[in-house]
Amino acid sequence: MKGKTKTGFEWEVNAEAIDNWELVEILTEADKGSSSALIQGMKMVLGDEGYSALKEHVRGLSKDGIVHSTSMSSEFLSFLNSINEGKN
Repeated sequence: MKGKTKTGFEWEVNAEAIDNWELVEILTEADKGSSSALIQGMKMVLGDEGYSALKEHVRGLSKDGIVHSTSMSSEFLSFLNSINEGKN
């Protein structure tokens, strides 16, 4: 699967990475406010290299060069939404 987030981050993931019950469990914990679960979910889907690329993309969007947590969360949500849109 390939796609692009609203801010232009281009991604490619294996469909099996998304169809993973353990990912659902992790994202459920992230939805409860667990930052570590959110990071684990991002890495599970994007891999270490993709996760690093996402961080650099978010850093590039900021005026101060900081990878803001709100921006990372928003970008990952945009990523998940783009996956859902592609399935329809």
